[in-house]
Amino acid sequence: MKNIKNPFADYANPFSANCRPRINNTNATELKEKYNLSSIELDSYTTNVLSAFGTDATVDDLEDYIRKQGHKVYNVEVKEAIEKRIFNTAQNTVVLPTKQLIKIKNTDFRVLLAISTISNVDDITKSGANNRYVSLKKVDRNMDKLCEQINISPSQFRKHMRTLLKNNSDEFKIVDREYNGEVVKCYEINYVEGGFITIPYAKVEKLIIGLSNNCIKLYSNLLWLCQKDGEFIDKHISQENLLELMGLSKNSDRILKITTETLEECKLIKTNKVWESESILNDEGLPIGSSPKSKIYYSIVTE
Repeated sequence: MKNIKNPFADYANPFSANCRPRINNTNATELKEKYNLSSIELDSYTTNVLSAFGTDATVDDLEDYIRKQGHKVYNVEVKEAIEKRIFNTAQNTVVLPTKQLIKIKNTDFRVLLAISTISNVDDITKSGANNRYVSLKKVDRNMDKLCEQINISPSQFRKHMRTLLKNNSDEFKIVDREYNGEVVKCYEINYVEGGFITIPYAKVEKLIIGLSNNCIKLYSNLLWLCQKDGEFIDKHISQENLLELMGLSKNSDRILKITTETLEECKLIKTNKVWESESILNDEGLPIGSSPKSKIYYSIVTE
């Protein structure tokens, strides 16, 4: 009887297999992130390796096989337990631009923030102006999960992306990038010095999953408005100014009130209403009395 050669023989190392970790859900998921694999690819590769090596299959065997299929390391491996996060990202903070799109009424920052969570950056050491990118294919692969968290349908998600793109802003556009010798279509998020904020990942989850577009826009604006010399401060900001920065009309004070209360309930911001007197002058410019006026001071909760 003719012996049939095991097609996976080149990957096997019988002398060290017993000393290496077996394949499990945790290390397989780590390889999925490391090589930017789809769930279908990972399942297929894992099945093939297990079929070849049986219960002796190790995570090294699986990684060798993944490399043989032409995959290269996509992201630097991080020590943090990413599998515990809702969004598949290694970012500790997530970037949002705040110069243009945030001031347009119909732009949905839930969608932009969600896309930013799965984006990458070329130079992580660069500060100030920079850009992040994510391939169209990666967004498609993550579409169901992103929509589930935002609680909208894929068609609504794509509609909001089109609205963002139709504004022809450098803050969010489609570009061609080269990856592994191939041209890849990517969404690119650009941000400039003094025109972006970073949100801690834990608060990103709270914003995307439980709050509205208006809440994300208000919170994002307050992050830079209530800051001075790198420190958060209490600051008075007029309602008219906030409405304009959120892309809302001057008659939307009720929306702003509810949005502010929601952020306070979620322990993301604090407000303090202060009554101050304003002098009343006569036609000759002389003080004849005073009028009490309320001012709202905003601050960011940092705990």
